[in-house]
Amino acid sequence: MRAEAEEYLQAISHLKVAQISQWRAEHLADANEMLDRPFTRALIARWMVSPQDEDAEQILSWFRSLRKHHKFNDVLLVDAVGRTLLSLSGRRDRLDTEVVQALETALRERRSVLCDLHIGSPDQSPRLEAIAPLFSGEEKNAVPIGAVVQQIDAQQFLYPLIASWPTPSRSAETLLVRRDGDSALFLNALRHRKETALKLRIPLTEKEVPAVMAVLGREGMMDGKDYRGIDVLSALKAVPDSPWFMVAKVDEAEILAGWHLLSYIILALVLGLMTAMASTIGMAWQYYAKAHYRALLESEEALRKSEARYGATVMSIGDGVIATDAEARVELLNPVAETLTGWRQGEARGKPVTEVFRIINEHTRNSVENPVERVLREGVVAGLANHTLLVALDGKEYPIADSGAPILSKDGEITGVVLVFRDQSEERAFLNELRESEEKYRDLYDEAPVGYVELDCEGRIDRVNKKILEMLGYTAMEMLGEPLWNFVVEKKEAEQAIKATLSGKAPPNKALERTYKRRDGAAIPVVLEGKVARDSEGRINGIRTTIQDITERKKAEEELRTHEAQLSKANQIMSGILEHTHMLAALLDTQFNFVWVNRAYAAAGRHDQSFFAGKNHFDLYPHEGNKAIFRKVADTGEPLFITAKPFEYPDRPERGITYWDWSLIPVKDAAGAVTNLVFTLMEVTERVRAQEELRKARDQLESRVRDRTAELERRNRELQEFAFVASHDLNEPLRKIQVFGSLLREKGSGRLSEVENDYISRMTGAANRMQELLDALLRYSRIDTRGCDFIRVQLNKIVHEAAGDLEVAIRSVGVQVEIGSLPIINGDPFQWRQVFQNLIGNAAKYHRSEVKPFIKIYGEEGEGAYTIFVEDNGIGFDEKYLDKIFQPFQRLHGKHEYQGTGIGLAICKKIVERHGGTITAKSTLGKGSTFVITLPTRQAGF
Repeated sequence: MRAEAEEYLQAISHLKVAQISQWRAEHLADANEMLDRPFTRALIARWMVSPQDEDAEQILSWFRSLRKHHKFNDVLLVDAVGRTLLSLSGRRDRLDTEVVQALETALRERRSVLCDLHIGSPDQSPRLEAIAPLFSGEEKNAVPIGAVVQQIDAQQFLYPLIASWPTPSRSAETLLVRRDGDSALFLNALRHRKETALKLRIPLTEKEVPAVMAVLGREGMMDGKDYRGIDVLSALKAVPDSPWFMVAKVDEAEILAGWHLLSYIILALVLGLMTAMASTIGMAWQYYAKAHYRALLESEEALRKSEARYGATVMSIGDGVIATDAEARVELLNPVAETLTGWRQGEARGKPVTEVFRIINEHTRNSVENPVERVLREGVVAGLANHTLLVALDGKEYPIADSGAPILSKDGEITGVVLVFRDQSEERAFLNELRESEEKYRDLYDEAPVGYVELDCEGRIDRVNKKILEMLGYTAMEMLGEPLWNFVVEKKEAEQAIKATLSGKAPPNKALERTYKRRDGAAIPVVLEGKVARDSEGRINGIRTTIQDITERKKAEEELRTHEAQLSKANQIMSGILEHTHMLAALLDTQFNFVWVNRAYAAAGRHDQSFFAGKNHFDLYPHEGNKAIFRKVADTGEPLFITAKPFEYPDRPERGITYWDWSLIPVKDAAGAVTNLVFTLMEVTERVRAQEELRKARDQLESRVRDRTAELERRNRELQEFAFVASHDLNEPLRKIQVFGSLLREKGSGRLSEVENDYISRMTGAANRMQELLDALLRYSRIDTRGCDFIRVQLNKIVHEAAGDLEVAIRSVGVQVEIGSLPIINGDPFQWRQVFQNLIGNAAKYHRSEVKPFIKIYGEEGEGAYTIFVEDNGIGFDEKYLDKIFQPFQRLHGKHEYQGTGIGLAICKKIVERHGGTITAKSTLGKGSTFVITLPTRQAGF
């Protein structure tokens, strides 16, 4: 019995190691395929040098094709240091340390590599990556530029392959382990202990454990104690070209109880077929010299005897069985094989096994190598990779798992192959449903809005979800395996309560409040809900606990207590205020009966406060209109405020009409229903009378303002008429003085004395200045009356034109003019040209001879306004004269120092104000001036 068990375990370990090796080789081949795609490599290299959206989409399209056909979790493009450049998932974080190390190996050795199994973060499942390195340049001088990383989920094929067992067994399982420092690390989930993949480690000092034996280099059949401490029989084998080791084991107690009938039948079948084929070959060699037909008949007879001997066994098992000869021709099909292939045994006998047992890859739809061919070629137990379909004679497809084993003669020669396979349709459907269910509940568990913790039978944390990690600030590795009470402020109480629950002495916690410790030392209040977990025999083996952070609730409770205290205090204060205020206040029920009145209300009614209790307001003060108002407030719950409501005392007509401000405020219960009305009144008769007097005074003032405005308008017209008449009437004699002065100078040339010429010059100069004053006065008076309609004006253009008009003056003193960005406004272009001519002309006129003059004109946009600056480095002025410079005919310098009429800035001010703006100036004597024009944005066209 033990020998059979050893042979069976050896066969399973050989088969699974072969399948894992083939699976690794396929993924490396897929990665190597990348190196054989020159156009794709060129596309990626081009995109890495000059990223273009079109190239990126082509790369991602190829990545999507890879993911679809190979079921990758993600496909990434990374640079030579591991930075993610493109990915299907959109991730941009750095690669895990294990992947970066594998990337360095791939780039250094210029070959594709497989990263070892690892977990990126606690919420991710175990995975490994196939890395295809990328290089730029010629073969010998190629420079590494990055890699394509294909992320493989171990749950997709590797773990199901390891977990599967061909026959029912209570204890049998296969393990995948590797050495990790001074420990053996278990790479897959275990049958007898959950959540152990890449977490469970056993020290190398425990040499009786088969997993430790495997990583220390031992192979073959071994006795030992597994991770549970139970005696097991195990087959150990290294996985070629990897750091992994396969352990196939079964409890010795189960071996002694006898192996399952199916394993016995399969072994008997293999041995029987081997014996039968050996006998057939022997008979063939013995009668080789006889006629060919005699040899065929005898061989057929031997085959029939063999089939008769083992047919019952083969026909009774639930898996498909095909036996072939050494030429891979079919010799036997059992009923299950007939059903799955669609071939009858009589039809299939003698045909090539590849014709009867036709298999393809589920994803690529390409034919895959038949395991019989590999067994005959290599003489090893061979199996199919995952995702293999059997195509029946009628075209129907079945997902299958199979293994092929050689039939050996006494001399060890291969005489045939036995192929055992089974339909995985139901198993796949079940596994898919199970996986979807697990994913669904895992998502619910991980994404739950409350913390969740599972404890083992010792109170240690066995499982956590995202919320508890987020709540406490720890990682899963920091919490797993730790007693839960280590995270509780009330540590002793929590330890006692957990141990009491696990021992069955106390029920689990229900709505229990505790204080937990965060990793940063902060304490958070929580509420716990616990439930015991039991094994198949009903024994308590753990606790499942939900943990909800109630920090906000505690804050709300504290705020509520504070609010209630403040409200109580406020009620006391308000009661005191209402009791002693001069404002009338009353509390009514919804039928308008008095509940309480203050002293002022009682005094106004000329009664004691006790008089009003229980009496109806409208029995004392009948008024249907007011009653309707009260009813509306009580029904709608909307407060009402009325100002200056007239009221006449029915029992005191001598007071006449009085005026009152009302407020009628509903008081509501927690459900929002009105329970009472607060009625307040304040007499405002004097205020109403004062407002009436104020209204009359305002009307009188407005009348006087209208009269004054009309008077000013009349005077303004007279002033304009005067300016026109003055300029017209004075211009004529002035022109005569100018003309006759010029004639005197021309006619008397050479005959007049120097003094006489000086008199004539003074006369004509005074006449010219008078002419300028009259022209300026006329321009000033016409700003409002002779202005053009507002249009869209580009101030940049206006300023350039104004500077062009003054080109001679600007060049004569060497002024540098700098014009910045200015807005487009609504305005009079001719008046704005006049503004900038005055400002630029003044800057040129009042320059300093010791420095190169400059004028800078620019604008700035602010909140609600646009500001224009005209800045110069001229002589400047004392800002105490700021108001004076914008008044007509006001000058800060003598007319002999600087020419001018003194009205230019006054004109600027009047034009700016006509456009809704303001003008001012900032200056320092001897350093220059800055004139500042501010326009509202609505005027500046914004």
